[in-house]
Amino acid sequence: MIEILKNDYQALAQKTREVAAFAKSQGNEVTENMLIDKATSLEKAAWMLLSTLRY
Repeated sequence: MIEILKNDYQALAQKTREVAAFAKSQGNEVTENMLIDKATSLEKAAWMLLSTLRY
């Protein structure tokens, strides 16, 4: 179950980064920064779950 959640967080982070790139292409820096922060948070959560799986 933890692995499924980790994979979902990673997928969400990837999609969030794609949307952030689109926001950047539209000149919307505020949305881009917000999405980058969210993606970073999701990646951190995925890393913590991965760390849990290893131990």
